[in-house]
Amino acid sequence: MTPCHLWLTPIGDPYDRLASLIKTLSDQHGGPSFAPHITLLGEIGQEKSLLSEQVQLLATKLPPLAIELLPPAFEDEYFRCVYLTVKQTPELFEAYEQAQSILNANPSSSFHPHVSLLYGRFPERIKRAIIASLPVDLPKTFSVNLQLIRAESLHPRDWHPVVTIPFQGKTG
Repeated sequence: MTPCHLWLTPIGDPYDRLASLIKTLSDQHGGPSFAPHITLLGEIGQEKSLLSEQVQLLATKLPPLAIELLPPAFEDEYFRCVYLTVKQTPELFEAYEQAQSILNANPSSSFHPHVSLLYGRFPERIKRAIIASLPVDLPKTFSVNLQLIRAESLHPRDWHPVVTIPFQGKTG
């Protein structure tokens, strides 16, 4: 069974601006290009048709979600090479918990919301230089959709959207 991931994907201009930055950084540093996203749940091993139904249900239970970006950071982790940290709001954590419950998921790692900008393994000095060169006008907040991704391998070229659904729940 091909694993799936549940992402939060920026909507509109923030998506375009982040996608452009990711493409530029991947071209400059030889990393893979990928779509901007926040992984809500990774490595979900169920049938994608059932997952699509569960993601639709999740979308009806949660009100629209606003993401707030914090300063950039880096790690010695391939998929968190250089990234923008995401503020862990109660609404975001509620989305994470609801997703675990509805999709019957047991994450193998703790929730670390972020928007990766570059994948790879680079020396610290390169990562610091990348962060210092980031545009000052990056989006600070944005709305997101839920997106179910089928991942045929760990390489982004093998990540395929299954369904994208806006949040539909009522606020308050």
